[in-house]
Amino acid sequence: MSKFTKRQKELMNSLGDGVLVLAGASLMVRNSDVDFPFRQNSDMRYLVGFEEPDSVLILRKKSDLIESVLIVPPSDKLQEIWNGKRQGIEGAINNFNVDRAYSNKELEAALQKELEGFTTLFFEWNESDSFDQIILKTFKAFKNAYRKNPIYPTTTSSYGKSLWQMRQRKDQDEQKTLGVAAKITQSAFEHSMKNLKPNMNEAEIYALLEYEYLKNGGTSGYGNIVAGGANATCLHYTNNNAPLNAEDILLIDSGCEKDGYTADVTRCFPVNGKFGDKQAKIYSIVLEANKRAIEKCVVGSSLRAVHEEALNVLVQGLIDINVLDGSLEQNLKSMSYKKFYMHNTSHWLGMDVHDVGLYDVDGVPVPFEEGMCLTVEPGLYFNPDFSERSTDYDGIGVRIEDNIVISKSGPINLTKNIIKEISEIESMMAGSSE
Repeated sequence: MSKFTKRQKELMNSLGDGVLVLAGASLMVRNSDVDFPFRQNSDMRYLVGFEEPDSVLILRKKSDLIESVLIVPPSDKLQEIWNGKRQGIEGAINNFNVDRAYSNKELEAALQKELEGFTTLFFEWNESDSFDQIILKTFKAFKNAYRKNPIYPTTTSSYGKSLWQMRQRKDQDEQKTLGVAAKITQSAFEHSMKNLKPNMNEAEIYALLEYEYLKNGGTSGYGNIVAGGANATCLHYTNNNAPLNAEDILLIDSGCEKDGYTADVTRCFPVNGKFGDKQAKIYSIVLEANKRAIEKCVVGSSLRAVHEEALNVLVQGLIDINVLDGSLEQNLKSMSYKKFYMHNTSHWLGMDVHDVGLYDVDGVPVPFEEGMCLTVEPGLYFNPDFSERSTDYDGIGVRIEDNIVISKSGPINLTKNIIKEISEIESMMAGSSE
């Protein structure tokens, strides 16, 4: 039994009898008649691995019988000469272990056929307005055929919670793939660090990252952040086209996506190869917060516990360098630190960079379980336009981010080999300049 068949059965057994409909992604227009590169909906990729646009997965369960159906772009010689080979109906059945397949040219008829006989539809509304309308049209077709007394879904229910709980816990194969993505990301970061020189442009480092990902069969898992100097104080800076001055720190937030799973890593490097005193002071505070927070990544802990540990270190650090006044408790209560640390420390990681899964249930943090994967990414950002106050550290932005898998034996740091100690960074950069 394939991993996809196992996942389909696990999901439907958790949902119960009914029919599930999941629409895959469509091509998105970049401009005029040019599309963005296609990236399949992660739920579709997780459940069946089919990677063509405008496809639909249907799962049907009655008692012990579970069936899978794909609706796919049809084989079309003219379209294929322009845009590449399609699986078509035959390929969908033979290569993806489904029971039946249809052309998406017959979408509405296929939906009516496969939904008939079920009273419950598992579906996620509001993910695609156009597909919502197709489902509503299918319901209307059933209602219009009332004289034939069809059995059709009169109840709709979400499948998301069940599916996303499955995705939240990575099996050994998924963890291995995440490890490969981290290894490629390491290569890209090291290549960038060794080539970093004053007066380069952020765009040159961006190109080096993309080169390493593509060379190793991957792609960027999200928009790269390559931010020199004060640009690093903008959390989601993506212009990536400013000159890199010798006195700058370069912040790189990037991750390779490999076989549908992405890394998400941040490191900071001094452009001239050596941290200045003020830069080193801020970097050391963030590094300590990163290390202490990772120690909290154990079974039974939570994202909140990780954040609180990082926050304690960061806030005490700000007090120690005279950026904040008062005690640790006073500053935590007043949230004065938010002028310098305004984001949470962690998020789930997997097929999506901000992966699926709840953080809290009824106000109670979701406890860590074996196989969960998260980021740990504390930072400090000194931007007087935001903080509305001047400090000795203005223009410095530091974030250090690792990728952690929860295990019974403690945290597994997938990105531990991407160096982050000041001495290691300076040594590697010194070696590259010889």
